[in-house]
Amino acid sequence: MAGVPSCIIRFICHIPTGILGSRGLGYQNDALKLDDDLFNSIPNGLQFREGLQILGRAGLATFIWNFVLFVPSVLCSETQLGLIGVVDLLLTLVLIVGVSKQSMYLPRSYGQCANIEQWKLGEDGRNYFVELTTLDKYASSKPSDLCNELVQNWAIGIAVSHAGPRRWFENRSGLNIDPAAKPIAIDVSSWTFADGMALKLWH
Repeated sequence: MAGVPSCIIRFICHIPTGILGSRGLGYQNDALKLDDDLFNSIPNGLQFREGLQILGRAGLATFIWNFVLFVPSVLCSETQLGLIGVVDLLLTLVLIVGVSKQSMYLPRSYGQCANIEQWKLGEDGRNYFVELTTLDKYASSKPSDLCNELVQNWAIGIAVSHAGPRRWFENRSGLNIDPAAKPIAIDVSSWTFADGMALKLWH
């Protein structure tokens, strides 16, 4: 059956998409509890907050979509898999926007979390990870530990966004896509949250 490979990939993706969705929503809610002045102060703070929002919502949507299509995808024809792959690809593009915006502030490795208290301080001297520890749920947490968790979730977002195109290109034969077609270019550097949810693409 044409849908068996898709089913296997979706099964493998259950855990990372579940982590991405649940953690992402938590980080989004944490950001909402912190004052706007913090994000206006730290470098690229507003874009970072938008990235948290996008990855949280899109991560949950990706998990639900993946879970719902897990079993039915086995019975799908190539054409149906191709159409499903379009949704996979769109969700992936939104995840890429979220990951890209988060990377405008987040460290790129765990090693950089060691001295995170001095990382990209705001104009008022505040630090995002230090401010997180003022929330009740993180009262006993270290800023470096919170940094490690966020960087890990960011990395999971990158991994999940690689799985979407894989499913798409495996199933695109059902839509008769020209493999020599020029790829789509995406520039997310100046997107707003609304732009991220309504993707602007051009050839």
